[in-house]
Amino acid sequence: MPDKRISGLRCTSRQPTGALIEVGVDVNAWAEQKWTPLHLASQNGHGKAAQALIKARAEVDARQRDQWTPLHVAAQNGHTDVVAALIGAGAQIDAREKAQWTPLHLAAQNGHVEITRALIEAGSFNCVSPSPPHLGACPHKLDGLNYGGITI
Repeated sequence: MPDKRISGLRCTSRQPTGALIEVGVDVNAWAEQKWTPLHLASQNGHGKAAQALIKARAEVDARQRDQWTPLHVAAQNGHTDVVAALIGAGAQIDAREKAQWTPLHLAAQNGHVEITRALIEAGSFNCVSPSPPHLGACPHKLDGLNYGGITI
């Protein structure tokens, strides 16, 4: 019999997430590079799947091999609804990945203005070093803030 966790993870793109959860697929299972179903939903912008996984107690701060959380992935890819769901579920907004990037750095670098604003409004503004050097020093007030090329 195949490992239920891995076979369930492989079919998440073909079957509704809720049905997989109902049959007992481990929502915190991971595959290559330690990607969880929530990482995959975050990468692909599957907001309903992300919400179902969160409701089923998926670990919102799960770390893959390079220490990316689902929030890093959603912020980088511009998936506003997934970012909102993760923030609402209490995801660590200032989590740093292997190269010390936060979701805020990734959203700003990729021009996702709405997500950059949402992260700042949720309290993300961790200016503790080390910070990715090309973004420069973090300012201490938000009025007219230009963060990574995005003016707030």
